[in-house]
Amino acid sequence: MMNYSTGYSLRPYWLPRLICCTALLYAVSLGAQVGVRNLMDLSFTQHWPQDHPKQSLNLLWQPELEWEHNFRDETRLSVSLSSQSRILGLKDKPEFTNKLYRAWTQVDKSAWSLCVGLQRINFGTAELIRPEQWFDRLSPLDESEETEGVLAALGSIPLGSTGGLKLWAIHSEDECRGNEVIPSVPDRIEPGGRLELPVGPVFTGISYHYRRVTFPTLTEAEEHRLGFDLRRDGSFGAWLESSGSYYPGVDWAPFPDRQLAMSLGTDYTVSLGSGLYLRQETGWIYQGWGNLASLHTENVSTAFLATYPLSLVDNLQVLSLYDWSSREANAIVQVSRVYDYWSFYLSASQTMKKHQYPEIRLRIALNI
Repeated sequence: MMNYSTGYSLRPYWLPRLICCTALLYAVSLGAQVGVRNLMDLSFTQHWPQDHPKQSLNLLWQPELEWEHNFRDETRLSVSLSSQSRILGLKDKPEFTNKLYRAWTQVDKSAWSLCVGLQRINFGTAELIRPEQWFDRLSPLDESEETEGVLAALGSIPLGSTGGLKLWAIHSEDECRGNEVIPSVPDRIEPGGRLELPVGPVFTGISYHYRRVTFPTLTEAEEHRLGFDLRRDGSFGAWLESSGSYYPGVDWAPFPDRQLAMSLGTDYTVSLGSGLYLRQETGWIYQGWGNLASLHTENVSTAFLATYPLSLVDNLQVLSLYDWSSREANAIVQVSRVYDYWSFYLSASQTMKKHQYPEIRLRIALNI
């Protein structure tokens, strides 16, 4: 018997669907360019929890429709609509889920753009340990860059050749996004923005987001979130990414009213064969109550990524993470082969503990 689930509630998504469908009809009437894509992903995972072998076989189908039309006054109208259908556990008691993945309409002018709907919003300079992972859950080893979207209106204004200003208003859900640990109060509008400017050879970004959150005590509080990042590219890259949160008036004792996360990273390409790319990031998490002087170190971790192209279509990646606080280590080795339409991924992950066995995953993707 197959179980059916629709995944997310579709109640708040009537607006992006209406906007996309209206823009679609308008674009088609203008003779706009229409594109159709289909992503099919089959993954098999073998792992041994508590010495008992367990397998899982999952299937993903992600159709996507895109429309684009260029007007004579240099205005471009773009529409994207896609969904995700999954069958989890093909071998036994399969469960079917279906949800809206993307549904947005974007208007681009020479000096600004506005995107409204279910879309992806991500930024920052780090890739492995990301304090500014506010709205996405991107994985550094996932070349498809699959992540949840947020229902939002996002406006962008370029400043100079590389700078820009982004302003957003996000529809809140009663679940955590990105690296959040406390869910938002649902059905609210969360404002925020990001300013990006080059300062000499250093690229600088400042971000802010406001929301109301719900604690397990069913009480509400405000969160003011501020992000700051720097990056300099040269013979080697170096960057800083940080994010701080302040919860004024929070009355849940186990939860600190001040939090700070910071990541320092570097990368370098070694002239070895086709080029060995090395990247490391070290992150710190601080917590405190009452004032900034109370902040103390809660966690320290280091991530290391090595990437080496074995050929034009083959790639080898090694990702490791070490937690200095708990002294736990994890490692993932992945070999991939990517063609124009087909992609193959074979990975093995291991937690460095006694009586822990590796997890092996094979993934095959077709994108046409």
